[in-house]
Amino acid sequence: GDDAFFVMDPPIAPDSRPAVSRDGSIAIVVTADFRVAIIDPIALEGEVILDPGEIFSVALSPDGRYLGAVFAFESEPLNNITVIDLGPDWDETYEIKAPTRTGTGTDTVELVDTITFTADGQSIYCDGLNTVNFSNGDVYSNWNIYSVDLQTKGVVNVFPSSSGGNFANPSLGRAFVDHLLYETEDIETGNSLIYIKDLTSGAQQIVGESSAIEGLAYPDFFGDDSAIVYSDYPLDGSPGGLIRQGLANDGFSPIGNPTMWFTTELSGAVIGAIFRQGSYEGLNSVEVST
Repeated sequence: GDDAFFVMDPPIAPDSRPAVSRDGSIAIVVTADFRVAIIDPIALEGEVILDPGEIFSVALSPDGRYLGAVFAFESEPLNNITVIDLGPDWDETYEIKAPTRTGTGTDTVELVDTITFTADGQSIYCDGLNTVNFSNGDVYSNWNIYSVDLQTKGVVNVFPSSSGGNFANPSLGRAFVDHLLYETEDIETGNSLIYIKDLTSGAQQIVGESSAIEGLAYPDFFGDDSAIVYSDYPLDGSPGGLIRQGLANDGFSPIGNPTMWFTTELSGAVIGAIFRQGSYEGLNSVEVST
């Protein structure tokens, strides 16, 4: 179809992923001044709906009922997620604590950034900065991805804390609901390596690489999991934008070469947000395998 663009006032925060409902009828974004705005993608209109001035990132459940929000203090995100029912007057806050082998959580997660709902709306996946201060003065800090059960408030880390590295910007499959898309930093090059992890089997493989500014690619699945899209803005000044990488019918294996989907010269696109129309079938509750 045709492409359409419009300008929000206030502008959208450049490093916050938009949240789109399952049918694409509404999109929720964080503005540059930390408010929440709703966008009508058809009418190309935006309106501020939540105005505390301290919202850092948002997510929308596929059915559009629940809004997830990470609040901020002095422009820095907090370590909890607030889920708001957009129908009845209800909300609940979930503190993200780093799981331990004893089953308890520790208050070492400093902040939460990107959040995303599972297809059934019963859990949220997020990335968080975990910092541990040792008695000898050493400090260990890394980004990990966590799943939060909205019924039990249980928190599970997707990657063992001992695995090292940084794992960020989670996105979940629409057709293959147990597929987790994420990025991790290549220590040698500073580029972002993009992986898909099967949360049921534990299998994972690399599906892309980005030299985006600050190494952030913000990967996301297409609505039918036929491809992924991610940001690539080379530091050498060459044209960048949103890259499309096709996936096989298993929604897991990359096929073909990555191609430019939108360029910055055309659209100014920085982060892609994809939606899938229609009902979800065969939803399953996924247990994380590490």
